[in-house]
Amino acid sequence: MARDYAELLESLSEGIAALTTSERWTQYLDVQSRFPRYSTNNVLLIQAQKPDATRVAGYRAWQALGHQVLAKESALRVFAPMKYQKPDAAKDDVATEIRGFKLVPVFDVSQTTGPALPDIVSKLDGRAPEGVFAKLTAFAESLGFSVERPSSLESGANGDTDHREGRIRVAQNNADAQQVKTLAHEIGHALLHDPEGVATRDMARSLKELEAESVAYVTCRALGMETGEYSFGYVVGWSGGGEDALKGIKASTGRIQRAVAAVLKTFEAEEPVVEAVNVLSAGVSREQWRDVEVVVDAGAQWRGYPRELARLYDVADASEGRVRVIPVELPTRDAPLSTYEPSVAGGFDEVEAPIDAYYELEI
Repeated sequence: MARDYAELLESLSEGIAALTTSERWTQYLDVQSRFPRYSTNNVLLIQAQKPDATRVAGYRAWQALGHQVLAKESALRVFAPMKYQKPDAAKDDVATEIRGFKLVPVFDVSQTTGPALPDIVSKLDGRAPEGVFAKLTAFAESLGFSVERPSSLESGANGDTDHREGRIRVAQNNADAQQVKTLAHEIGHALLHDPEGVATRDMARSLKELEAESVAYVTCRALGMETGEYSFGYVVGWSGGGEDALKGIKASTGRIQRAVAAVLKTFEAEEPVVEAVNVLSAGVSREQWRDVEVVVDAGAQWRGYPRELARLYDVADASEGRVRVIPVELPTRDAPLSTYEPSVAGGFDEVEAPIDAYYELEI
């Protein structure tokens, strides 16, 4: 049976609650409010001009924040609405209408110089426990993912995961502790967020990041690493606020705990135990299991048919007691939507038919 990591998840929630009532959070929100909210088209336009852009604002907006645009920097261009007062509006009426759009210059923070902007995410310093990165790498590889360690990523990110390529990348331009945390985060994505999975392909990016960072936080805490300086701000930043973050963690508790249990099983056995992943509940895809010796239709629902059920027992028998097969009750189709959290509603259209139970693997 998988350990209950509820206590560690609770510490994550407590850290988020403390952060969002702090002066640091107030300062962060004050600065964030000065950055414009760009449309999807403008975001794509910015990425096309400067893929590593993070915070973008106009020349005067940067000056108001104490920053100066560096000499010879080329401006990025975004579309801004051309607003005019309505011709039939009363004198005291400020009603306006948009008559078109024009390109205006903006600059990324990397094109400016000035004091550090308040942030709620601090990269980790120092070393990690010996051997942790290697064991996490072995686990990722057992899922069918290679782990690459470039000096840096062109996007400026600490790491990324590509399910189609079966690849995780972790940038080496960070301290050892940050690299371990990043790898645990990307493993969370690898386990939980297959873009082709029925329950996850339409999942919001914010929820994916919340789940992956929660997996990283709990995994690292269980291994004796404190990552709150990074994880608290990361989760709440992606969630949009403290209350939304806490709701997201609560809704995803089961998925997070099962993913963590699968990862930490590696540290309890001589070899990575890939077959111990709860494949149905954690959402591991068939492609991620292509290198597993005992082949399983991961992510499918076994409805008790003798042939399919026999294959599950083959996996359990091959695990030498580390895995067993259990029946799991399923809600019927007319069950309330909350029963299925945190999956998105769009995925439910593909549930074939109401069934009373299916079988899954349990650690």
